[in-house]
Amino acid sequence: MFERLLAKRYIITQKRHSILTVCSIIVAIALMTSLFTAFSTAMGCIRDIAFHNAPYHYKIMHLTLQQAQEMETQFPEAESVKLVTEKDYTCSIELFMKDYIGDTREYFLAHGIETVGNEFFDWNQNLTNQDLIDLNARARMAQYFAMFYVLICLIAVMLRLMIDTAFEVSSKERERQFGVLQSIGATPKQIVNIITFEGLLLSAIGIPLGVLCGVGLGYGVYQAILSSGVAEAYLGADNANLMQFHVNPLLLIASAITGLVWVLLSAYGTGMRIIKMTPIQAISNRSNTVKKVRRHSIFGLLFGWMGKMASRNNRRQPKRFIITTVSLTLSILLFSCFNIVMEKFETLMDKSIQAVYDGFVCDFMFEAVKPERGSDDISRISPDEVISIGEELENVGYFKNVAYDITQGRKFVHPDDTKKWSSVSYVNEAEYHIQFPDAPVTYDELTKANGYLLVNYGDVSENYLPIEKNNAVQVVINNGFREIEEKKKKGMSMEEIEQEDKIREFPIAYRYQFPENQGWYGGFGYQLIQTIDYYQEHDSELYGNSEVYATYSCDIVDDKDYPALMAWVENNPDIEMDEYQNFYLQRKKLRTMTSAIEIGVMFLNVMIALIAIVNMVNILSTGILNRKSELASLQCIGMTEGQLYGMTAIECVQYALISGVTASLLSFAVIFLTEHFVELIGAEDFYQGVGKISYTAPLPRIWICALVAFAVALIASFIPLKNMQKESLSEQIRSID
Repeated sequence: MFERLLAKRYIITQKRHSILTVCSIIVAIALMTSLFTAFSTAMGCIRDIAFHNAPYHYKIMHLTLQQAQEMETQFPEAESVKLVTEKDYTCSIELFMKDYIGDTREYFLAHGIETVGNEFFDWNQNLTNQDLIDLNARARMAQYFAMFYVLICLIAVMLRLMIDTAFEVSSKERERQFGVLQSIGATPKQIVNIITFEGLLLSAIGIPLGVLCGVGLGYGVYQAILSSGVAEAYLGADNANLMQFHVNPLLLIASAITGLVWVLLSAYGTGMRIIKMTPIQAISNRSNTVKKVRRHSIFGLLFGWMGKMASRNNRRQPKRFIITTVSLTLSILLFSCFNIVMEKFETLMDKSIQAVYDGFVCDFMFEAVKPERGSDDISRISPDEVISIGEELENVGYFKNVAYDITQGRKFVHPDDTKKWSSVSYVNEAEYHIQFPDAPVTYDELTKANGYLLVNYGDVSENYLPIEKNNAVQVVINNGFREIEEKKKKGMSMEEIEQEDKIREFPIAYRYQFPENQGWYGGFGYQLIQTIDYYQEHDSELYGNSEVYATYSCDIVDDKDYPALMAWVENNPDIEMDEYQNFYLQRKKLRTMTSAIEIGVMFLNVMIALIAIVNMVNILSTGILNRKSELASLQCIGMTEGQLYGMTAIECVQYALISGVTASLLSFAVIFLTEHFVELIGAEDFYQGVGKISYTAPLPRIWICALVAFAVALIASFIPLKNMQKESLSEQIRSID
């Protein structure tokens, strides 16, 4: 009762210390809980998606109706057994287990099922893993949780400093009180019990609030990630609701227990440090040993006697100074490392998007189809149909920059009488601007020209060179695809068919040297280009009953029309689009994933910064208050208020400068070790995607963080100093906490 009474009275009378300690506990538990909540949300979303895709744990297929009916009563361990009739009129049994069944193969072998792992048995491992149904699932979940908990523990080291610092500061201010208690008969055990009861009482307030704040913080991060559109991008608008927020009560309990253990360890460690002191040493707040004071310091040389005083003040409390600088250094280093990693990740994603999708500058690519003709020539349609589908895409209202062409694969006749494959292409205006942005003639001018644009794609043999000097090109006009097929059916050979080919002369109105071998038509040495409008007016009858492969590229007009656009495409029998041709969706997936990761990294950065700030504010503010009588004595012997603020500012400079220098040196070491590790595993190709990390890259971030830390330190120090100046010097000297 004695220990509890003193602990309660101290908490009530010393509201400032109690609030600081409770805030430290709340922040530490909240950050821990938010990470656990993120883990449970990720696992819950994986489980919901797995259940949506296949709402069963196991499925036994290709059964007769009699076999399926017999199996319905064969699995008493199942929560539900569903008999399903498949499209091929066979039956299947879908099993949803209600509890752990051990090893899956042994379980089904015991029930006479020997088809595990073949085409007659479907095992929804994603769902069994999340529901912990079989032996492998429990082992795998234990691995996941162990890896995640290791990450949590690494961050917990910094969170532990917050609570430890709060108790250390609180007990440091009460050393004199504990010395008095020991001098009147309090035992070391009672001193430790007082601090322990104090920790338990503060935990009763801080831990529940911390858990609630952590859940709220986790929900805020979840909403921020959800706002990036990641659910719609990966699951589709209809299934976006599968990405729900999940809270696991067991993980909340684990967070609370971990926090309570932190508090008890901090309280016990602080109590053990105090009872090692003699009552006289605790009351006088002095060590029994005399230490030689260093007369010179770097800050003394830079700032004079105020620098010397600031250095001595920090050296007098080495543990407090080390805790603050270590916490600040780790926070600055992790912040800069996370930012650099995120920057390199964004670079890698941008290059991936460019390499894979931005080579196609459009959002969508469609292929024209004629399903009634069969799969052999599904994409061959007449030129008139090509134009009709293109006009339909332009007029539907969902698309812009609709680009397409009618390309006739033909043979050019050369001076040596050889015939080389090339093409005559008729392009619409959008296609012309995309493929030939630097052409010497506009689309309208080419339409009105009495000839064609001859495009040279660079690397050509000498046989092609004379064409550049000609004013016309001779092109073989052969039978159309349909005509060739019909004549083959009549028994004509290709030699006989080719004898019917005609040679036509195409006049050259303009010439264009393509800058390099690229673009849709780069496979041809030369190509004749004209417009769709010219084709309709002059050349529509030239090629006979020909058919061509047609593709269309286009962009979306408005992002909000995407669902309606996709519905229109699915219901249009004239075009088809594979998933890999939906460049809009693929780019959106990559970019939303990047945004979601950025939000997560930003949350980590905020968490790291918050840890450092709370630690520093606790230590600096209470450190100033602990020295109230000492600082008042200095003012009594002549120190001005400006000199007092100056000395305090130099102390803040020491924290920021030492942390910045240490973080810079550690960043050099991290980069050096990373480079050697990459070389050791033979992954030098990784640098081709993101580039090497410069040793100077972290420095701007580190020193910006150091400046922010300096500003926070000034605020944390100047506020209590300003409040102290409201009291008289005699009141400050007499003050006893």
